[in-house]
Amino acid sequence: MNKLIYQSLKISPGKPVPIPQALYSNIASWADAEYQEYNFGHVLTQTLLYKLFRIYILRFRMKQPATVPLYSQQPAICMLYCLNGAAEVIIGDTTFIVKRDQFGFIYIPKGTHLLQPEEETELFIIDLEASFLEELAASIGEIKSLVALSATQSDVDSVPKLFTMNYVVRYILEDMRRCRETEGGLLMELRTANVQLMNLYRKAYNEDADLKKLPTQANLDIIDQIYGEIKQNPNIQQHTVSYFTRKYSISESTLGRFFSAAFKKGLHEFVAEECIKKADWLLSTYSISTEDVAQELGYADKSGFIKAYKRYRGITPKQLKI
Repeated sequence: MNKLIYQSLKISPGKPVPIPQALYSNIASWADAEYQEYNFGHVLTQTLLYKLFRIYILRFRMKQPATVPLYSQQPAICMLYCLNGAAEVIIGDTTFIVKRDQFGFIYIPKGTHLLQPEEETELFIIDLEASFLEELAASIGEIKSLVALSATQSDVDSVPKLFTMNYVVRYILEDMRRCRETEGGLLMELRTANVQLMNLYRKAYNEDADLKKLPTQANLDIIDQIYGEIKQNPNIQQHTVSYFTRKYSISESTLGRFFSAAFKKGLHEFVAEECIKKADWLLSTYSISTEDVAQELGYADKSGFIKAYKRYRGITPKQLKI
């Protein structure tokens, strides 16, 4: 399906070859898919072009390190998601690395830029029209700056901070890929998903801004990483004080003191609350059993999860689903 007169982003062309059967399950029904061979390996590209947004899913299968040219036919403001692997991105004089489970906004000026992907890297890129970004630009100065750069076709001078994808972002991206709608229904579904993704970016941006305002600045980088890991995929069994003290070589007393000062609650309480939030999302999004939710969140058994859920919500998971 192609609703646009141009394709803003392209990688250097290779030799077209048949798509391996093992990759069929990764291809969106709505995408124009191509599998190309290069001296460094193969790249699977999936595209959908529409007047308000362009979607590019690039899966690199590298046999050896290489630099892949990325051509931008006009200035592009993109949401960038790294679903697997990692890639060094070189845009003009600006270089940054996007790693698995990171996402954020980037501005790509007109011209040739470079990607240096790891062995198996998948990037999900959504190029958005400036008009689609008006509300977000009104609330976030960095996005407003990107829109201004695009309007004046200026060079990029910096890249806004990348954030860690949580389970909701992952779900929306996968839901977009699996969407079976066609024509107008498809465009409405994808447009809605893009709005949801922008809102999740706004929330991540605001949470990061709030974190920077915390009175406790010592060990802030460690606290920020711990916070991001918990928000990404909370697990009551894994995300313990002892786990994080080992991971970051920090004493339990120091971690407990700084975390409590930052969030006005202990680490275990914070993890428990995030687990309940994810439980709410799982129960309202999927047809899933209480046992499966308990297992997903790291509870030892169903009864322990039900007690924890009722303590926070005042009702049982079963009552939520009614």
